[in-house]
Amino acid sequence: MNARYILPILLVPLIFYMAPSEAAEESGGVVYEGMEVVVRIADHYAVTSINATFFNPGEEPQEVSFSIKVPEDAYLTNLTLKIDNRTYYAKVVARDEAERTYQEAVEEGLTATQVKGTSDPRHFVVDLNLKGGERARVILRYEQVLWKVLGRYDYRLKLSDIEEYPQFRYAAATIHVRSSHDILSLEESPEGVPLQERWVGPGEVFLHYSTETPSSQDVIALTYTTSSPPINGSLYTYQDSTGGYFMHVFSPTVEELGGYMPKDIVFVLDRSGSMSGEKIEQLHDAFDEIVHQLHSEDRFNIVYFNNQINVYSEEIVPATRENKDDASSFIYSVGAGGSTDINEALLTALQMFSEREEAIPLIVFLTDGLPTTGVTSTTEIRENVRCYNEVQVSIYSIAFGGDADFEFLKALSLENYGFALRIEPGADASGELEDFYDRLSTPLLRDLTFQYSEGCYDVLPTYVRGLYMGSEVVVVGRYHTSMTEIAAAVTARDSQGVRYFNSTFPVPSEETNPFIARLWAHRKILHLLDRITVEGEKEELVSEVVSLAENFSFVTPYTSFILVATSEYEAPGEDSEEGGLLYNSEDSDGVYDFSDEGPAPSCPPEDGREAKEALGSGGVSLSILISSIAAALAFVALLGYSRLKRESLLEQENRKRIYEYIVKNPGEHFRGIQRALDLEVGVLSHHLNILEREQLVVSEQQGERRVFYPAGMRADDKIRLSRIQEKILKSIQENPGATQASIAKNLGVSRKVVFYHLKFLRDAGLVEEERGGRRPQYYVR
Repeated sequence: MNARYILPILLVPLIFYMAPSEAAEESGGVVYEGMEVVVRIADHYAVTSINATFFNPGEEPQEVSFSIKVPEDAYLTNLTLKIDNRTYYAKVVARDEAERTYQEAVEEGLTATQVKGTSDPRHFVVDLNLKGGERARVILRYEQVLWKVLGRYDYRLKLSDIEEYPQFRYAAATIHVRSSHDILSLEESPEGVPLQERWVGPGEVFLHYSTETPSSQDVIALTYTTSSPPINGSLYTYQDSTGGYFMHVFSPTVEELGGYMPKDIVFVLDRSGSMSGEKIEQLHDAFDEIVHQLHSEDRFNIVYFNNQINVYSEEIVPATRENKDDASSFIYSVGAGGSTDINEALLTALQMFSEREEAIPLIVFLTDGLPTTGVTSTTEIRENVRCYNEVQVSIYSIAFGGDADFEFLKALSLENYGFALRIEPGADASGELEDFYDRLSTPLLRDLTFQYSEGCYDVLPTYVRGLYMGSEVVVVGRYHTSMTEIAAAVTARDSQGVRYFNSTFPVPSEETNPFIARLWAHRKILHLLDRITVEGEKEELVSEVVSLAENFSFVTPYTSFILVATSEYEAPGEDSEEGGLLYNSEDSDGVYDFSDEGPAPSCPPEDGREAKEALGSGGVSLSILISSIAAALAFVALLGYSRLKRESLLEQENRKRIYEYIVKNPGEHFRGIQRALDLEVGVLSHHLNILEREQLVVSEQQGERRVFYPAGMRADDKIRLSRIQEKILKSIQENPGATQASIAKNLGVSRKVVFYHLKFLRDAGLVEEERGGRRPQYYVR
C-alpha cells in the first residue's frame, strides 16, 4: 500500500471511536464521558487531579455541575479547562467576583466554569456552562499533607465524594508514589478497587485502575511505609526565582531513643442526653479498650460530664491492672442524660495535673454538642481553659457526630498544644476512637524546639509539644539562596532529661523537589487560618492568606476560582500538569513518559462495542491502530518540536514580554525584571518557572540575587546551560560513549528530552557524536 494513504485510512475509525453515542446525541443532555484521577505523592505531599470530560450534543449552551468533597486540610489549587487543543487556566479571585463573572459568561452564551463553596468547608460544586457541540475537560486539583501515623502513610479517595461519579461512562486512576526513602511496604485496602502496580525503584511505584462501570462503592485506598531518616532527620531543599525553600523531616524511632515516655492522661467524656443510644454504647466499648491499652508507667483518670461532673477518682491514678479493671466498670456504669457543662468538665480535669517533667500531660475531650449549661459562651470557655492550663496540657478534642461546634473545638485544641478530630455520623466510631488513641499512646519526646542557621526564615513550626511513636515532625521554611549549608538544632526532653539533635545539611546546587515550595505555602496558609480560628478575622491575617493564595493558586475561605473560555484565560500550547493521565516530571520536556516509568493508562472508549464493530473483522485491533497513529504523529511532531514549542510557549503575552526582556537584558535579576515589566511577584515567578522548566531561560545565583539568561547564550565566554543540559553533560563525562537510551535511563527522563538537548550540546561544540555502531555514542569534547 502506498504510504501516503495509510494515515487518512487509519484516522477514519479513530474519529468514529471518539464520537459520542447516537443515544446521547438524541437525548440532547450533556454527556458525562469520562472521569480520570491522577494522584502524585512526593514524600508526604499529595496532589490529586480530578479530570472530568463532558460533551454537549445540542446546539444551545447547557449547564452541568459536579460536586466534590475534599479531605480535611486539603485545598483546591488548580482549575483548568481543555477544549480541543486549547487550554484555559482559572484565576484565583474573591468569591463574589467569581460568581459575578460566571453569571455574565452564562448570559453571553460563553463556555465558562467556576468552583463554589458550600456550607460544608470541604464540599465544593463545579459549575460548567458548555456551548453546543463542544467537548470540554474540566481539571480540578487539590493538595494535602499526608501525615505519618503509627509509621504509615495513608491515601484515601472515596469516589462517591464526587457525587456524579457513577454517571460517567468510564473511570480510570493513576497513582504515582515517590519517596526520598525506600518504600518498605505498600498495601491496598480490602475495600479499595484493585490497583495494578509497577515498581520503578525502591522508592517509587505507579498504580493504575480503570473501569467501564463506575460505582459509588469505588474507593482508592492505599497504605505505605518507608525507611526512617537518620536520628537527626533529613533536610531537603528547593530553589526558584522567589528564593529557597526547605523541608526538615525529624522522626527518631523508639529504638534510637532507647525507650518511650510515660503519660498523664485524663479522658473527659460527654454523657449528656444527646449521647444516648448507639453513641454511648460506642463510647463505652472504645474507652474500655483504650484504658486497657495504657502502659504500666502511665497515670490516668476519667471525667464524665452532663450538667454534673462524675469522676472515676479524685486524682490521677497509676495504670495498674487493678485500676484499669476498676475503671472499666466505671465506664460502663454511666448512662446518658441531662445537659452539657463543658466548662466545668475541662476545668475539673485540668486541676488534676501537676508538673512531671518525665511524663507528657494529655486530655482527650469528646463531645457531640454545644455547651448548654453553666458557662455557655465558647469564648469564655476558651479563656478559662487557657487560664487554668498552667502545666501546658495538650488537649485533643473529638467532635462526635454532626452537631458539635467543630470550629470551637479546633480553636480550643490549637490554643492548648493539640488538634481536633471530627467523627462523621454513621462512621465506625469505636474503631476511629481507638485509632485516634493509638496515635497518642506512646510518647517519645516532649517540648521540641527547632532552630536553623541565620538566613533561614518563615519556619513552621518552631515548637512541638509532643512527638509520638510512628509519627514525624515536618518543618518547612525559607532560606536565602546564597546559603551552601543549613544547620539544624533540635532540642527536646525525654524521660531521662534534655536531648540534643544537631546536624548540618548541604544545600545542593541543582533545583530538585519543587513540591517543597507548595508544601511551604500550604502549611503557611494552614497556620494563618489556624490563627484566624483562634484570633478572629484580623485584616492583616486575611490579607496575607489572600496574597499567598493568589501567588501560589490556592482556594481558601477567602478566594475562589473563575474561568471563562476567552483569550484572557488562555495559555496556548502550554503543557498542563493535569492533562489526562500524563503529567510533567521535573526535568521532562512537558510529557511524562509512562512507557519507561509505569503502566500506561488504559481508559475505555466512549462506546467500546461500536468502536469494535466499526473496525470490522479484518483482524486489526484497536490498540494496534491507535499505537500506529500515535507513533506516526509522534515522529511528525518530533521534527518540528523545538520551533513549535518555543512559539506556543511565547503566545502567552506576559511570558513573551518576560522572555524578550531577558533576551535584551541578559543577567537581570528578579526584582529588576519585576520593576521593568510592572508585574506581580506571583505572576512573574509563575512564568519564569515555566520558562526555566521548558529550557528557554536559565538562572544562576550571584551573591544575594538570582539572575536570568536566555538558554544557550554565551556571556563572559561561558555558555549558559539549563539544568537538564548540565545533567546530560555530566552523565557523558562519567560514562564516555554513552547512548541516548543509557543517558535517558541514567537521568530518569524520556529519550525525546535527551535527543533534543544532545543536539544543542553537539551544535554548541560541547559533545561529539560517533556513529561507529548501530547507535550513536557521545563523548565530551
